[in-house]
Amino acid sequence: FRSETHWWLTDSTPPTITLTVPTAVVTGMITLTLTTADEGEYRVTRFTLDDLPLPVTSLITVDTAVLPDGEHTVVVEAEDDSRQHNRAQARAVFRSDNHPPSLSVRFDPPVATQGHVQTIYVTVDEPTSVLTATLSGRPLVLARGRDNYWAVVGFDAAATPGPAMLAVRAQDVVGNATLITATQVMTSFAFPIENVIGESVDIPPDRAYLLDPALGAAETAYLDRVFAPVTPDPLWQGVFAMPVQGRQTSPFAIRRSYNGGPLGSYHGGMDIAVDAGTTVLAANRGRVVLAEPLKVRGNAVIIDHGMGVYSCYYHLSEIRVQKGQMVEKGQVVGLAGSTGLSTGPHLHWELRVTGKAVDPAQWIQRPIP
Repeated sequence: FRSETHWWLTDSTPPTITLTVPTAVVTGMITLTLTTADEGEYRVTRFTLDDLPLPVTSLITVDTAVLPDGEHTVVVEAEDDSRQHNRAQARAVFRSDNHPPSLSVRFDPPVATQGHVQTIYVTVDEPTSVLTATLSGRPLVLARGRDNYWAVVGFDAAATPGPAMLAVRAQDVVGNATLITATQVMTSFAFPIENVIGESVDIPPDRAYLLDPALGAAETAYLDRVFAPVTPDPLWQGVFAMPVQGRQTSPFAIRRSYNGGPLGSYHGGMDIAVDAGTTVLAANRGRVVLAEPLKVRGNAVIIDHGMGVYSCYYHLSEIRVQKGQMVEKGQVVGLAGSTGLSTGPHLHWELRVTGKAVDPAQWIQRPIP
């Protein structure tokens, strides 16, 4: 038989203690649960939170708002009333977070300019469940970098200088949220004087119909829809490469008149004179989103490089890729020609960033971001 006296003399089994704490990150008030299972009597000799004593009850409420964010250790020790005073310990760890994320932003370059891109960097000090950014109310897609997040924004050559409001909101996994704002500044760019003076282009009679404003507007609207999606990951790697080698005949942002007419809009890319049939190479890695003949731009290829960055190859004599195809930097996408609104063999190379035509030269000089 087994009596209390026999248990008191012979028991060598420590009490069974179970300590239950939340497994997810917590905020505000939480409950810690202490349960035991023992044959005899026992007493709790230690019950602490981060080495500070807690009251000895089965249910304990803790206000984590008074604790620093991070991990917290709960320890309970008990001994039974046997002759051997068998002891047991239970230890549990929970994590609290009662403060919103800390955010900071940086612009590179600090001041944006017409016809160029700016990279916006966002740094946050803890994991987030929500991280969003808008520029003048327009959502930005943020990519994850090594120790921050970033987005690229393009400004065309005719952009109106002035400030814009950047708003960034972050929410951590327990719902603490932060909203910060910063002012982005964009100024005019001193384009070469020849860009301002402009150039005159004579279009042969058999192609003069391509100067119809309605035709050009319809094609521009069609391409705007191509440029609108922002693939949420960068597909390109390193600096961009020139798609052909040749003499630049019309620089980015020069103004043009056709057949003696008034100066029109800014040139959206750079024209490079090459022989007909010259191979045209992808400036960087990406996915082909357009490979078809257009009226004004002739045979065209457009590559999506992710993050709102697109490269365009116009007036080709042949297209050598298909829509949806992934291409690598330096891969042949077509042959140079003079299709569409063109006066001779050349490649019109254009870069679009968040829908805006930007100077391709910026992308071949250094990696972005």
